Amino acid sequence: MGLPGLPFVSRERVSKANHLYKLTCRYIKMLHRMNVGWSVENPSSSLMWVTTHFVELMQYLGKKCLGFCFHNCMFGSRRKKMTAIWTSIEEILQLHRICDDSHEHEAWGVTKEGAFATAQECAYDPVLCAHWANAIAEYAQRLGYHEPPATLDAVDAGHLHVKDLANRAITGNLPRGNKLPPLLTDFLRTEVVNFANFPFLKQVQPGSRLPDNPHFSKGARLLRFLNDQKGVEIGMPLEPMEYIKRACKLVHPNMQPVKLPEGMERAIMLHGCDSALELRRVRIGWTKSMIEMYNQSKVAEERISLERPGHLKSVLDGKRFELMRMSLEAVGYPDASIAKRPQTACRWLVG
Repeated sequence: MGLPGLPFVSRERVSKANHLYKLTCRYIKMLHRMNVGWSVENPSSSLMWVTTHFVELMQYLGKKCLGFCFHNCMFGSRRKKMTAIWTSIEEILQLHRICDDSHEHEAWGVTKEGAFATAQECAYDPVLCAHWANAIAEYAQRLGYHEPPATLDAVDAGHLHVKDLANRAITGNLPRGNKLPPLLTDFLRTEVVNFANFPFLKQVQPGSRLPDNPHFSKGARLLRFLNDQKGVEIGMPLEPMEYIKRACKLVHPNMQPVKLPEGMERAIMLHGCDSALELRRVRIGWTKSMIEMYNQSKVAEERISLERPGHLKSVLDGKRFELMRMSLEAVGYPDASIAKRPQTACRWLVG
């Protein structure tokens, strides 16, 4: 936090650094309140971790803050640099790797080119970036994100962008490039192994092919690191004849049904010749439910309207946000809170 008697330039540098630490802690608290995952890193020897701002942050977060260190050389770096991480994302803990001294390290200090070695270790190498991205992908999946389908048959109505491309292919209008998933993958069998039994896997980048080894068949890929306990998921290529057998069971895209949301399929079926009476019942039931929700939302709509600032009333007058929220909840929309955001925006603008 500074020392007495610092010259002006040093005092300015310390002041600006502390200001950045303060902003970092402020943003972490904001993300924490919004339930958004975050992480912050710095060398383990940095004094950032013991500044007033970070000490207060640790007290504020308590057990919800996870901390660990890792050596960059365990991810392909040339030097034994220890980095510290604070995060709220459990999946990032898979980066926790301490050097086992099974490889050589380059020296610190001044390099042959006359530059400081520390400058060469600032950027993350591709291997570390791939491991970090893998951890964030697992975090997103835990929150409900669905990873892209591996094959065309796996595409369903929930894969919004890929679904449209698949429907174009099904109707004979093939999209350009490699935007569609393949009919078959190079590997159709996955195997989970403990990478403690296969140390060379620690140096392999997620998504890349494994180097030739006596343990896994040629062409195998490291799909992802699960965590220290579960190990690594490996994609194994099938035997040629088994691959051909599976290929013979595939259905040509032109012969596949169009991939529609369940609600749309039901709507199409209700418009069939034998469903006229059922369609009327559905329409009447929907109208009754909307009238009922409209009556229930009147009081809340009036309260919301009164809370709006004057300069926004003319813009939002007549907009029934409470009715919208109730309608979204009724159909099971996953983000019904979207109806509340215009009201939040109003308060931000007033503030």
